[in-house]
Amino acid sequence: MTNNKININLENIKPELYQKAFTFQHLGYLITHYFLSNYRKSDFLVIYNETWCRSFIPHATVERNLKIAKELFRNKNKFEEYYSGLKNIIQKCDEYLQNIPSSKDWVPRKEDWISLQKIIDDFYYYYEKTEFFFADAGYDPENNIPAENMKLVGEFKMDARQRLNDLLINSLYKYAEKTAKQFNLNPEELKFYSYKEILDLYDTNRTVPIKIIKERQHSYVLYCVNSEIIVLDNEQKKIVIENFKESSVDKITEFKGIIASKGIVRGKVRVIIANYQNNYRDFQSKVNAMQKGEILVTETTSPEFVPAMKKAAGIITNQGGLGSHAAIVSREFRIPCIVGTSRATEILKTGDSIELDAINNKITLLTRVNHD
Repeated sequence: MTNNKININLENIKPELYQKAFTFQHLGYLITHYFLSNYRKSDFLVIYNETWCRSFIPHATVERNLKIAKELFRNKNKFEEYYSGLKNIIQKCDEYLQNIPSSKDWVPRKEDWISLQKIIDDFYYYYEKTEFFFADAGYDPENNIPAENMKLVGEFKMDARQRLNDLLINSLYKYAEKTAKQFNLNPEELKFYSYKEILDLYDTNRTVPIKIIKERQHSYVLYCVNSEIIVLDNEQKKIVIENFKESSVDKITEFKGIIASKGIVRGKVRVIIANYQNNYRDFQSKVNAMQKGEILVTETTSPEFVPAMKKAAGIITNQGGLGSHAAIVSREFRIPCIVGTSRATEILKTGDSIELDAINNKITLLTRVNHD
């Protein structure tokens, strides 16, 4: 899956050729490899630098995927086949999760890692169609896609998101912690192995040099092309990280995204970022601290965010499209929401006063709290 020997033309890895897909903090190398096991087919680019993991998808791939989704969601027979597969993968996923041994003494075998990879691959085949680079085709009125079909897709996404977290975070990290103990390794270091390196550990007992682990914990770039995941070398990595460096947001007082649920509201900001490093252990305290009537600003939402979303007067996210979790829930709760802003969590801070105008697609910073 991973190949370092392919010649890379850095002219093909430029910001203008990509759009931002997902951003996460403390997302280890291992989870990224599992995530890319399917998304490598969409030529994703992943840049990890100093705890922040940003992924990008080529504009050309988005255009291609939207055409595929338009046909899938509009064609009666194709959609029925797809929806049948959705229900089947949910059932398979539930059975898989229920069958993971709960004993403290249980130790994963190589076969357990392979089966986890298989269920994640199968799951992502269906789940990726709910992401903005597919699903947004279903919300374009010019495509004449039945509203009922997109309602079913939205319900699946709501139902499936927790299972995705259970697979990619809870189960994977549980396997990593137990495998690390089995091989007398630091679990935080094992999270920066690749999937192949985990399998090699079982076959040969060969560990990844600590120097490489430390380099990955600081930064790495994974470039996908022709369904291959290519690890860029240090020089290539430095060039790509520099090219994709984002400009300062210090002077930005007005920005926009995609209107997901219409309305206008003024209020104070509450920024909540989920921490994938500690399996959401500090997440509940952040939700509890949120006050009713505040405007929730976050990277993206998932089922764990619903208690915070119920308190929110409005929602702003960095990621997502019209079929994202935040978009679906905000429409259900009938609160203003703008998604896909890219950098809202950098521009806004907890306590800032803003106007969220989800009629004219405008977020305006009114007063900034002193963060010194």
